[in-house]
Amino acid sequence: MTTMAVANPAFYSARERLRSFATRALARLRLQEAIHSLLVVLAISFCLLVVLLFADRYCSLMQAGINVWIIWGGLTALGVPYILWRAYSPRIHENLAAILADDRLGLHARLCTALTIDLSDPATADFSEAFLAEALHRIQKLDVERAFPIRVPRAFALLLFPLAASAAIYFLMQPQDRLGLVAARENKRKAEAVRQKAAATLAGKLERLKEKIDEQGIEKGGEYKVKQLIQQADAIAKDLREGKRNPDEALIALGQLKREIQEEKEKLAQGKEFLDRLAKLSAKDLNLEQSDLTREVSEALQNGDPGKAAQQLRKLAQQLKKDILDDPNKTDEQRKQQLDQLQREVEKLAGALAEDEALRDNLRELSKDVMSAAEFQALEQEIKKAMEKQGKGNKKLGDDIEKQMEEVAEELERLQEDNDADLTDAEEQEKEDLDTVEDGIDEAMDGLANGEPGGT
Repeated sequence: MTTMAVANPAFYSARERLRSFATRALARLRLQEAIHSLLVVLAISFCLLVVLLFADRYCSLMQAGINVWIIWGGLTALGVPYILWRAYSPRIHENLAAILADDRLGLHARLCTALTIDLSDPATADFSEAFLAEALHRIQKLDVERAFPIRVPRAFALLLFPLAASAAIYFLMQPQDRLGLVAARENKRKAEAVRQKAAATLAGKLERLKEKIDEQGIEKGGEYKVKQLIQQADAIAKDLREGKRNPDEALIALGQLKREIQEEKEKLAQGKEFLDRLAKLSAKDLNLEQSDLTREVSEALQNGDPGKAAQQLRKLAQQLKKDILDDPNKTDEQRKQQLDQLQREVEKLAGALAEDEALRDNLRELSKDVMSAAEFQALEQEIKKAMEKQGKGNKKLGDDIEKQMEEVAEELERLQEDNDADLTDAEEQEKEDLDTVEDGIDEAMDGLANGEPGGT
């Protein structure tokens, strides 16, 4: 019968009600501890914010791609486990809450006793019944919230100082780049833009050239070599675009490829340039007799000196006017003989230099002018007088010959300066293709060397 009394569910219910009182006290203890922990976390967090904002303004971290807000948020979030650890620390437990409640509410250890008595012990049955009833009656009149108030520490007001410092730094301090992070980032961005633009420029040139060669559809030796060079340039452009080569390495590789292209162009022109063609002229092609009017011109051409040949032509033009056309001591027949001789010599030079179209045509025009002058000398005296009245006399013919000789001289000087090569159509096409590849390489190298991203 006694055992049944002890096992009465009412006893357990009474003890659980007492325990819930202690549980409420424990919850408020933990909440208060969490508030204290939060103060610590916020103090550290706000001080850290001051440091991070100062570092941002001093070194322009945000502009350099370093987000100080994310860093601050992440470090602050680390305080959450600390708050939970402090709030649920083993040192704050139910028994501690019961002891503090007994002390603060004057319960004289009633809660501690209620939590520790053994309801299954028959020896304490009578005591338990009376004790639990009295304890329940006592705590019904007590306010656990008043005994365990939640107070916000005054120290929270001190958090305004780091917050004010953070605001002042954020709004008043101008960003600086003391570590050069922004400059380094901008240089890297610019270098990337330069790299991409140079690769795109080179790739665009090569793509157009590949389409052009494919359209021609004829596989020739020269085109095969051009295709090889295109493939090498294409590989460099691809490596540059994908970052497998830095700009310096790409410059070196493009420079080597440019030298290969120049070597190919030199091979094309080898033996075919104007000065090389002059060296092939034989004596029978020129006017080298002592009596030849153009002997000095021919000697200069034989010696590979077009510039001197041009000077001798100008000198010959002056001599022609002075010693032939304007010499009063010469008869018309003598003038005609010398002009015929000059016309034959000019025709011979035109044949010798027939590979150079412009020079040949100018010499033939000169030959016509000389022939006209010779024919003029053969006209009857009266007809000559009539033509002289019309401005077609010796002076006019002399001026025409001098003008045409000047054009021949200028073409000789141009050929000496440019040293034009006489190439076949296939060789000209190959040279044009090589020039296109070289132009693309030059543009890419200029972009990499000058560091100008610009637009494509």
